[in-house]
Amino acid sequence: MATKKKAGKPTSDLQRTVARLRREGERLAGRLEREVKSLAKRARAEIGAEVRTLQKDIGGRAATAVRTGRDAVTTIEGRMTALGEQLLKQLHAATRKDVSALERRVAELERRNAELEERLGDLLPGSSRD
Repeated sequence: MATKKKAGKPTSDLQRTVARLRREGERLAGRLEREVKSLAKRARAEIGAEVRTLQKDIGGRAATAVRTGRDAVTTIEGRMTALGEQLLKQLHAATRKDVSALERRVAELERRNAELEERLGDLLPGSSRD
């Protein structure tokens, strides 16, 4: 029985198929690499844009918080001053303004008293003035 030998056809078909698959795989790998690079570039740009947006947002919120805090402190200080004055009135305590007015009155009274003592000293017998 004579065996027929095919002229290497199955091997050459297999080699061509492997070569074709290799080329397609290389093309797919190249395409995948380009798409990944493109995605990475786009992702970096998008991330950068998001970071800048977040920075602006956080900066705005921080500025608002500072203004709000400053306004709150001013309001609290004003309210505390008013409450302090009200408490002093209820306790019948003197305010700085009251104390200043009293100091001026005492100074005026001391000046007038000194004038009176000087005049009386001139009128009283036995007073010695140089």
